[in-house]
Amino acid sequence: MKWFVVKCVLVVWLFVMISGFISSSKVENVNFDTLVQNVKSAGDTEGMTEVDSLKIKEFYGINRDDYEGVMLLKGEDTMDVREILIVKALSKEQANSLETAVNDRKEKQLKSFEGYGVEQTKLLNDSVISVEGVYVLFAVSPDSQNFYDAFYNTIKK
Repeated sequence: MKWFVVKCVLVVWLFVMISGFISSSKVENVNFDTLVQNVKSAGDTEGMTEVDSLKIKEFYGINRDDYEGVMLLKGEDTMDVREILIVKALSKEQANSLETAVNDRKEKQLKSFEGYGVEQTKLLNDSVISVEGVYVLFAVSPDSQNFYDAFYNTIKK
């Protein structure tokens, strides 16, 4: 009888832990412009400009029209690796496949600055890549963590 009670308590505890984890990881359906504004205001974006669809295709191999929302801020100077990519995909699968393109972009940038771009390499190594539901963030900046925090706090309940 004692073992039965112990097993019941463990099952109830496990259920509570799993349900708490599931409910804490729900992603809100937020307005893309609100998400972009919250992320942009979380850190220093001076010297960065929003790039057009052609540059997004060049850097990530994606078409802006295939997603619900895509915004890429990029440093204006060629030696400036700072960039912030925010995407709202149409599905979780689309968001997960975009993660590969983001990792490819990061690796290409690391190779470009290998051996001489110490500051650029540090920023790239400290960058944040996050896929949460249909939302994707790639932040290369001294403020990457601040951008991530704003991203996460906007899309999570």
